[in-house]
Amino acid sequence: MDLQSLVNQAKPGAVIDVPAGTYAVNLVIDKSITLRGQGPRKSVLDGQKEGSVVLVNGRSASVKLVGLALVNGESDAGGCVSFRAGKRLELEDCLLENGAAIQHGGGGVYLAGESARLYRVRVTGCRGQQGGAVLVDRECEAELFVCALCDSDAKIGGGLRLKEGPRVRLVNGEGRAWVRSDPARYDLVWFVAPDTYAAMNAATSGACVLSESYLYTVEMIVDALRRNQQPVVDLAADVTALLDQLGIAQAVWVGHSMGGYVALAALRTLPERVTGVILCASHPFADPPDKAQTRRDNARRALSEGTAAVVSGMLDMLFRPGTNLESIPAHRVRAMMLNTSPQGVSGMLLGMADRPDAVDLLRDPAPPKAIIAGRDDQIVRLADLQTLAAQLPHLNLRVIDEAGHLPMIEQPDATTATLRDLLAYWKR
Repeated sequence: MDLQSLVNQAKPGAVIDVPAGTYAVNLVIDKSITLRGQGPRKSVLDGQKEGSVVLVNGRSASVKLVGLALVNGESDAGGCVSFRAGKRLELEDCLLENGAAIQHGGGGVYLAGESARLYRVRVTGCRGQQGGAVLVDRECEAELFVCALCDSDAKIGGGLRLKEGPRVRLVNGEGRAWVRSDPARYDLVWFVAPDTYAAMNAATSGACVLSESYLYTVEMIVDALRRNQQPVVDLAADVTALLDQLGIAQAVWVGHSMGGYVALAALRTLPERVTGVILCASHPFADPPDKAQTRRDNARRALSEGTAAVVSGMLDMLFRPGTNLESIPAHRVRAMMLNTSPQGVSGMLLGMADRPDAVDLLRDPAPPKAIIAGRDDQIVRLADLQTLAAQLPHLNLRVIDEAGHLPMIEQPDATTATLRDLLAYWKR
């Protein structure tokens, strides 16, 4: 099978299926195509140390590589994959192994085009002058989700190297003081836990990690977590990984309360996986400053005083007014909350406090979107949702009577019937 000939003959936008087998190739791609393998243990592209396994070098090219192993590549930059120029590169469910960048960097992958996205990619056994596994050059806007950068080596940045440029900022300063003074959000917060005093000094002398002393304090960890770019996105990636395990390419995402924020994060970052969104007792609005601060304060309290100190007073707000809080459903909800770890409670509160406003995601009629609301919800006000629905006629608002913030527990039959009705309506 001559893969280079297939690439040369393919029309822009074509999908080329790569059967199971090992192929000796050094592909050059200058157009928008997708190479789809049978999985990284089955479809293997071997560069045989004669160049990059895949070189993307077309100004308008958008290339996607899925389900492939790219091994034994060697070039000046980007041993396994070299993205020299182009609009977009996507790697999904790929293995990059034993690549070398002998002059520049990116033993596994070199990213210098406009934008790149790596999802479920494992880079191992690679080496380069900079960025043994991955080198992101100045102009590239890169996203890495659920990736593993392992056993790779370089003079600078054995795993990941971000070159300074318009979209990458390198800061030389004491970690915690910077985090507290700078209002920016970060995609990566890196913790190093040295186990000796000498190692601690070596790690912190370059001010390349967020550390404050030999022992990490609760306050330092909370400060750093607050600077994570979009914590809720991590949960969306976890759900997507589960869908992958189940063999489900697309789905209608139904999210209750914080789960609604996760569904909206998926719609923003993984729109190709979303065929519809249903928010249950949830909304798209960002927290006002005072509410966000309360969440952050409670996040610290959960870590310092435990879960019960934060959640014990929440139960009466979850159910509609007048609910018997000694009932079996109330006891079950209380137990579920108390069984959540303090770290889990803190992480959820921080994620909700810093999530972005998502009303813009609801303005587009596609994919279809709906909100299921409890008429007596004390947390998500029905009036706010009705105002939103009046502004967005395509947004389907359904109200469950005699329900608060937990309609699926308070009125399970009515909630299930509403879900089925929405799904049936969207299939018409």
